[in-house]
Amino acid sequence: MPKQKQRHRYLAARRNLPAEDRLALSRSVQQRFVQSAVFQRAECLALYSAVHNEVDTDEVARQALGHNKRLVYPRVNAGSLDFVTVRHLGDLVPGYMGVLEPAGRESVEPGEIDVVVVPGVAFALDGYRLGYGKGYYDRMLATCRRTCLKVGFAYEMQLVESLPFDVHDVAVSMLVTERRIIDCSVQPPHVGGGL
Repeated sequence: MPKQKQRHRYLAARRNLPAEDRLALSRSVQQRFVQSAVFQRAECLALYSAVHNEVDTDEVARQALGHNKRLVYPRVNAGSLDFVTVRHLGDLVPGYMGVLEPAGRESVEPGEIDVVVVPGVAFALDGYRLGYGKGYYDRMLATCRRTCLKVGFAYEMQLVESLPFDVHDVAVSMLVTERRIIDCSVQPPHVGGGL
């Protein structure tokens, strides 16, 4: 199935998720992540501001700030993502397309980030993701250091066996859902390669 059709399908499924269910599932994903060794070891953590019924990240942010971790969020800047330090969730203001972005000026280079939590429309078990089609995160992830852990937050209903991918797409290292943590590096290779 072409990417655009898959995107519409998974966005519709997420849109139809009742608010109460979404909140409960988001809470489970975040609790699972916060209890993980990946979160515990992270010194600089990049999160996203949830939109369109994505898995929320606010509880992870509160825990990170409470543990004195360096917390950064993306801001869209001329077709790319800049990451900026956030010291309080109140530092986030409506930005590009109405998504909450950091208001501050303290930029952080991708090479300084230990763990980046990535949104997606759907995720394959081998770590490839279907985003919104602009490529912002793929471009940013390509500039992270090799040891940076790339984590996808998803509901189980967003997981698929495989997804089509292009040569510039960057897979996540692990997936966290309401039920489990998946190490994508141990999944079978994606059959058929890129598009």
